[in-house]
Amino acid sequence: MLQVSGIILSIVNPTLEANNFELNPALITFMERDKFGGHPADNPNAHLHKFIAKCDTIKINRLSTEVI
Repeated sequence: MLQVSGIILSIVNPTLEANNFELNPALITFMERDKFGGHPADNPNAHLHKFIAKCDTIKINRLSTEVI
């Protein structure tokens, strides 16, 4: 785990094996469509489920699914 200013972060970015990794603008737009707004009626678990489902549809050469 990584510790920053006394806060322990449980989510740590994996190491990228690709030297020329680039995010496609269409991918960014695709992911931005369902932003979590933090409204009291918003369900963060449902939002994460949708986000992970979208991530599971992405395949980038030389990157494992764990990195995506």
